Amino acid sequence: MDRPRITVVGNSVVDVIGMSPDRPPGFGELVAGRGPARLCVGGNGAIAAAAAAALGAEAALASTVGDDQWGRWLTDRLMALGVDVSQLQARKDGPTSTTVSLVRTDGERALLTHNGVAALHEPAAVSVDDMPAGSWLLVASLLLVPTYAGDALRGLVARAKRRGMYIALDLCWDPTGRWELDPLPLDLCDLLLGNDQELIRATRKSDVDTAMDAALLRGAKGAVAKLGSAGARVAREAYGRRAQVAAPRVRAVNATGTGDVFNGALLVALSEGMELEGAVRFACGAGALRVSGGCDTFPARDEVERVLAASGTGPEG
Repeated sequence: MDRPRITVVGNSVVDVIGMSPDRPPGFGELVAGRGPARLCVGGNGAIAAAAAAALGAEAALASTVGDDQWGRWLTDRLMALGVDVSQLQARKDGPTSTTVSLVRTDGERALLTHNGVAALHEPAAVSVDDMPAGSWLLVASLLLVPTYAGDALRGLVARAKRRGMYIALDLCWDPTGRWELDPLPLDLCDLLLGNDQELIRATRKSDVDTAMDAALLRGAKGAVAKLGSAGARVAREAYGRRAQVAAPRVRAVNATGTGDVFNGALLVALSEGMELEGAVRFACGAGALRVSGGCDTFPARDEVERVLAASGTGPEG
């Protein structure tokens, strides 16, 4: 079987991870952490690409870093993880994106992010010319990176569709609070991804099912709502049947990047011909390993299969 080929468009970030106590410090206060801070590969795009590569895909990342020390560290680390970085631009007009993450004992985190040059990444500069029909284009960081909207994004997605590629769009959190779906090409989207709160806020609905209905009525062919420890919810058509997919039960260490690992694993499974619910189950297994392993965890296929088998279900179960 040919290796899956996946192109990921999204932000690349250096994550500074601090393991905090359950009550984080206030301004003017110092509290003891639970261990030394760590530098990790961060960003919706970079994490998803690294996760896909760890699962055996030929994963290419189209993104930006600064022409600085952190940008060079991030590029080297992604290359070591097996990611094709030929479309990872180093820009001189701003710093590499950074996020400071304070992680509680239950794995939940508070994030302080600086977009840096991620905010300048141009979808029009992304090449899909060598991507085969049936491969996937994932656009992550949609509501975080301001250039991922309007005619530029639509042009990229249209070029990918003409090549016969499938399109996945992942919403991400909108720090501006605007939550605008109109600039996004949902009518060209094969799969819309987001966690429950992102979908609810973006569609201005009161619950995840009506939020998925609203997205599907805008033209998306399918929707997946990521629900953390509750797994994920799958919808193929507005007002149609919903599938609830459970996640393996694990002890949460750090939730940072879990949804992005889920995205990478999901597209690998779909690329290999797995049906949607089975692919979501596989992605839940990868996400569970990430949240239980921490920010350097990019699960391999045999690890995902083992955690699913231990939970009583396989990727097709």
